[in-house]
Amino acid sequence: MAQSQFTLLNNQTFTNQNIISNGVFDLWTSTVQNNSNGLPAMRLVVDYNNVNPTDIGGINVVVEAQNNGLWFPIAYQFEPYRNSENGSKRIIILQQDMNTYDDGIDSIVYVGNATVARISRQQGRAGSSFRVRISVAETNYGTMNAFQSATISMYGELYD
Repeated sequence: MAQSQFTLLNNQTFTNQNIISNGVFDLWTSTVQNNSNGLPAMRLVVDYNNVNPTDIGGINVVVEAQNNGLWFPIAYQFEPYRNSENGSKRIIILQQDMNTYDDGIDSIVYVGNATVARISRQQGRAGSSFRVRISVAETNYGTMNAFQSATISMYGELYD
């Protein structure tokens, strides 16, 4: 299994400075990542820390590929990450061959009674160029429960 590892974020903090109302707002978009070897599968690990407060609409991660100059989603988390009690890691797996149909429900990894990670498995193929976009769904703008900040690390690998 050939692989190419990458790191996109290392404990970077994003704040609410660009959020001006209720709605979905992009927090960050990665630079374009090259998959010149054409590796079809991808595993992306997103580690969220200090998401505050806990009842925002959610933080969303989407992996996009480029085709004829246009960007389109190829992989995304199924359920918005809300707070560390629901698992501090999001693992997004994109692979061509899935043994079972994926109905869009995250798998949950437990240690004891605590959720430590949520896994979204999806069918598809990584593009020759891809990028990752993080957005926040703000539902409490102007209140004490509005999104304040999130510290995020993100790394992954391409493989066949």
